[in-house]
Amino acid sequence: FARFYLGNDNVHKHIARAVGIPTFTIFGPVGALSWTDPVFPMQYYFEKYIKCRKKCNINKCKDYKCIKEVEVAEVIQRLEIFLKEIEKEKQLPLPKPEPQPQQPEAGKTKIAVFIDRDGTINPDPGYINKPEEFELYPAAAEGIKLLNQAGILVFTLTNQSGVGRGYFTEEDLEKIHNKMIALLKEKDAYIDKIYYSTYYEDASDEKHRKNPHYRKPNPGLIYLARDEYGINVSRSYVIGDRLSDIETAKNAGCKSILVLTGNGTETLKEIDSFNKKPDFIVKDLLEASRLILDNLSY
Repeated sequence: FARFYLGNDNVHKHIARAVGIPTFTIFGPVGALSWTDPVFPMQYYFEKYIKCRKKCNINKCKDYKCIKEVEVAEVIQRLEIFLKEIEKEKQLPLPKPEPQPQQPEAGKTKIAVFIDRDGTINPDPGYINKPEEFELYPAAAEGIKLLNQAGILVFTLTNQSGVGRGYFTEEDLEKIHNKMIALLKEKDAYIDKIYYSTYYEDASDEKHRKNPHYRKPNPGLIYLARDEYGINVSRSYVIGDRLSDIETAKNAGCKSILVLTGNGTETLKEIDSFNKKPDFIVKDLLEASRLILDNLSY
């Protein structure tokens, strides 16, 4: 078998995934969230984000800028990151995924829950840029507290391209997160660590054009947490209200839970046309936490 597959979304890519070969796929106007594969952890994709992508009509597209403007250097940069992730996983191509062991390997026994922020922990009015705009959902703190009491690591996993876009600064983001921490503390709940991505392709500050693999639905931040905390990814969960949260879980090899807060009800309407469906669908973060505890096995 090959070490990995690099190409666009075609039959060869699907065959590679079917036999367990890691894939790096370049997407054009179809978009990555509509792709269909067997579920394996090591699948990365590259998309060129341009303004018309949000209102893409592939049948009327005449220039295909999103694929024609892809630079070789961009692909190579992302591919180097992907190869490092393959090396970390030490994942050899196999005809089928290895069955999960009954007892996790030493150093990889910790279970974690990665929780999306906006729309899952708090209402999402769009680009929260100051602490006064941040408030918790009523049941969010209780849900997080249940996980804390069970000894499960709790992380926030959030895309914050508003920093890269210049809508607010990282200092502003820190103040917002400090308020979240304070509000949770009032309810005897806490987050073990907040992981966020400020990546935005057209950011004026080069700093925010780096590390695109940290932006959901790429699994880079989950792998970072895995290495820092010794997490067993296959026993861990991602909770969120958007398709990108579900895709992140699938890409990392975690279980996925869709909540119906935030954008969740709209996401639910799209599920039938989305081939990577969530493992569970629940009302809110509290219900998600209870479900995790009910399914917990040590």
